[in-house]
Amino acid sequence: MPTTLDSVHDVLATECRNVRNAWPTQHISTVAGAARRAADLITTGHLSHEEVRAALVDAAAQHVADPQCGCSQQVIAQAIDAAITGRVQSL
Repeated sequence: MPTTLDSVHDVLATECRNVRNAWPTQHISTVAGAARRAADLITTGHLSHEEVRAALVDAAAQHVADPQCGCSQQVIAQAIDAAITGRVQSL
């Protein structure tokens, strides 16, 4: 787990990059995986749930904007929240 603020933000930036680069058909599972991994930053007190959600929702914006996607910002946020909650409860 990262120990400095820079490395915490590097972890979140990497997860956001993974979401932005996800295949259109894989973006929901990619964002959920990113949220599960970023949940460790929440449980250690480095970031809040809201910070992680906002960053990942923003990273997924290009997928939501794609007319072929068929999902909404709300669907993305729900996937993130469910993944974070599941990860936190499993610890």
